Amino acid sequence: MANLAEAEGRRKDAIFYLQEALSTDETNGELILRLATLLRDDEPWRARRLLMSAVARDPKDAVAYLGLSQVELSMGQHQQAMNSVKRSISLDDSIPGSYWQLGILYESLINQATKTSFTFDGDLSASAVRAFDDFLAHGGQPEWKARLEQARVLATGKRNRTAAMAAARRALEIARQAEGDSPKLQAARHLSSVARATRDRKAYADATEVLLEVTPRDFHAWKNLAELRGASGGSAEKVYQDLLALYPGDADARSLYARHIGLTKGYLNAVRYYEQIVEESAEPARMLSYLVSYQMAYRMAPHANQTLARMETEFPDDPWTQLEQAKKQSTDGYSKAAIEALEDVVAGYEISEAYEALARLTSFHRGSIRAADYARRAVDLKGFYEIRLHRLLAETLFDARKFADHLEAIEVIERYEDLTHEQLISKASSLYATDEADKGRQVLLSAVNDPEAQIAATLMFVTHEAGNRKQGHVARKLVMAALEHHPDNQDLLLAHADVNMRMGRPDLALDVLNQFDIIKFPAHIRFARAKLRAEEGDLSGAFPDLSHALRADPSVPGLLDFAVLMYSRKGVAHKQDSRISEWIEGIRSDTTNEWLPNSRKIAHLQLLRSRILHTHNKNESAIEILEQAISDFEFTADTRIDLAYLLAITEQDVNRAIAIAEDVVDPEHPDPRALDALGFAYLSAEQPMAALQNFRLANRAADNRVALFLYHQSMVLEELGRDAEALRTIDQALAVDPTYSNAVKLRQSLVTKNDKEAKPS
Repeated sequence: MANLAEAEGRRKDAIFYLQEALSTDETNGELILRLATLLRDDEPWRARRLLMSAVARDPKDAVAYLGLSQVELSMGQHQQAMNSVKRSISLDDSIPGSYWQLGILYESLINQATKTSFTFDGDLSASAVRAFDDFLAHGGQPEWKARLEQARVLATGKRNRTAAMAAARRALEIARQAEGDSPKLQAARHLSSVARATRDRKAYADATEVLLEVTPRDFHAWKNLAELRGASGGSAEKVYQDLLALYPGDADARSLYARHIGLTKGYLNAVRYYEQIVEESAEPARMLSYLVSYQMAYRMAPHANQTLARMETEFPDDPWTQLEQAKKQSTDGYSKAAIEALEDVVAGYEISEAYEALARLTSFHRGSIRAADYARRAVDLKGFYEIRLHRLLAETLFDARKFADHLEAIEVIERYEDLTHEQLISKASSLYATDEADKGRQVLLSAVNDPEAQIAATLMFVTHEAGNRKQGHVARKLVMAALEHHPDNQDLLLAHADVNMRMGRPDLALDVLNQFDIIKFPAHIRFARAKLRAEEGDLSGAFPDLSHALRADPSVPGLLDFAVLMYSRKGVAHKQDSRISEWIEGIRSDTTNEWLPNSRKIAHLQLLRSRILHTHNKNESAIEILEQAISDFEFTADTRIDLAYLLAITEQDVNRAIAIAEDVVDPEHPDPRALDALGFAYLSAEQPMAALQNFRLANRAADNRVALFLYHQSMVLEELGRDAEALRTIDQALAVDPTYSNAVKLRQSLVTKNDKEAKPS
């Protein structure tokens, strides 16, 4: 029964049947080992107890010692695991699995050393290689897997790149002789990784060719192969001709070649090729759609408009024409209409590009969770690996800020681990998001050794660890090391300032930023210097930096909140409101931009205007701005949530506030702010129980990590006379944010009230 359950994937049932079997034969070593193996991942302590009892009964059971070593390694007990496996070998040196376990242990120790000090003992590496040789010498199989592990050991730390490359090539040669595609894929991915780290274009190209043997429709790999062959003296043109011969008439293959023509022979030649394949293609409207996208990528908006006009004339009812019309609406600032048009397209036709456009639009206007659903469908429909789409899916999953979505993002990344270092960085991001900070930190400390990943890994390490006293000094060292290789990188410069700031040295942070030409800096660096200057009391310097940041990109995280704080100062609000209005008109008149940037800027600046006015109790004017944004230009989820809040606060139209908030709330993927706004609307409508329910849902959706939502919940509980619950909830809010003044006041009020009630009459 256990065998059947395990074969069918019913792990819990298999454990139950093995336990029943052991109850009648407690000394059966085979049953103990099988049960311990099943328990190893989820209940390692229980598995260890089983195996400890087995070796206690029979101190010469080599297999039990091997199983014990495996369990101890899974628990992170490296020294105990090493002792157990060596004991197993001393009892019986003919078991191949013992040598494999020894090699894996050495490899684990090497990885640990690399992640903590960036160097490791060369003897560990030699010991690991010998262990895998012993595994093969004692009849262990498969050989390709052992050779691949040896190659990974030699690649770690990159102490001997020649040996690492030779081992990776040897592993690939052996893997190509094995049955199935998995050996070739794993070995080719490893060779690709080593080649990227050592900048060996030929080896990278060889690995890519093997990958294409298994996944020939991986057009991203074809593009990589062409670039690598061209850079190493070969012919990129021949690679593309091979691709076209393999997939004659394929729209995606031809579009890829057209873009290659654009890079090598110029924009006009690429357009001529597109025109040629439009005439030859069985899907001319699709090829014209690809041409529009290419022209927009080159910022040739007038040419793109001409191509779209041709599509509307020659193929007025074609879904590809409808797709480009919808994208044009978004470019012109009518994103709501664009979303509706794209939804009409996908309702009748399964087009990956339409789902991609929907994902990009809805990630901004309707929330990232729905966007992730669209991105997932775009990936499924494409039929081959497209790095752009997988990156989009990962981004929308990260932005969703849900535990399950981050876990899915990790799965997406690991499924395509052969591609670039970017997936490794994204994996670390999701590990941090799922409270696996130790694992995320290890991934980043390993990634900084890769020249291609150094900057991204360093920046993410600073983001997550600079505020940690223990890791802050590590973050500073990483930034300094990265700046030695990339002294002009603006993001590293900002990270350097950020580390100094978070370690209590704003003076050093300002010195870092003041050394460089701030005019060339992007919005987030302007924002950083504005905050630093404000904290130092230099408001005359902070305001210009803040203005530049807002005009460049008001969507920078935290920028709007900081702007509201700064512009709400006495005597500043009215002047800034007029200035922001001028910025918005200037952005509206800008016809050179493409896709979403203008829409995003205007939506965020309108929100900023309304929030500044709200802080000065000019709620009527704030409501007018939001209403204008919805009717005249476009709206986002944030715009509607703010409007619902204001309508509820002013009690102008409580029923409409409820309707707006309910419309924003997605039952399957609730937005915490939308639920909080709905609770506020119900509170204004004198429905405290409904308000309490929505405040609780908001807390749950935000994982109880937002003090404002907890404060609102406590406020309603007090109104309902449930003071003890209110006090517990407000304590949770203060645990999240001890400086939240409203929460402090409410707690004092509750404590005073309880003290009065507790006094005897």
